[in-house]
Amino acid sequence: MTHPTIERARERVITQALPADRSLLAELARLPAESVPDLLALADDVRALHCGNGIAVEVLYNAKRGGCSEDCHFCSQSARYATDVEPDVLSGVDGFVDAARRAHARGASEFCVVVAVRGPSAKLLDRVCEATRAIKSELPLTVAVSERPPHTVSVGAAYSTDLGIDLTTAWHDRNLFGNAEQLNLKADASLGGNAETRPGYRL
Repeated sequence: MTHPTIERARERVITQALPADRSLLAELARLPAESVPDLLALADDVRALHCGNGIAVEVLYNAKRGGCSEDCHFCSQSARYATDVEPDVLSGVDGFVDAARRAHARGASEFCVVVAVRGPSAKLLDRVCEATRAIKSELPLTVAVSERPPHTVSVGAAYSTDLGIDLTTAWHDRNLFGNAEQLNLKADASLGGNAETRPGYRL
């Protein structure tokens, strides 16, 4: 049996096509776990009401696979770790266009380009721009290319019974002088146990 709160929510957001107010949302947030399937069904009905049942297909194209010098422990594209990914050179313009044609034939509206590199070189940017112009001149696709932020800041904290509290902060620049140079600055402090401060850097 459907929970009465979901029935009231359905009447408001589906039948009356009105937004849920704050009090109704609070009641929905407090529903028991067994009501989650009905709540998900209601959410899908809201989506269908306002967005329809159409879908947008995006195809991801890896224009340079493997061999990345970035030190990402989670990524199989990194050259620093043994994986089954075979490194490949940067695709030519024809490779971009052929992949975009296949994406369009499968019904895609967006063509997303990724490359396994530490930072974008002038050669890479020129190749992607040339390929994008060739794709746009032939196909009605949106070509999406994005780069990770050049600067990241991280903080962390841990506690252990032998060392006490450990605090960490780090700053990372992944394109220091514009040629994919990396600078990592890190500072640690342990409080309790053997308290010490260990600043360091890595180029």
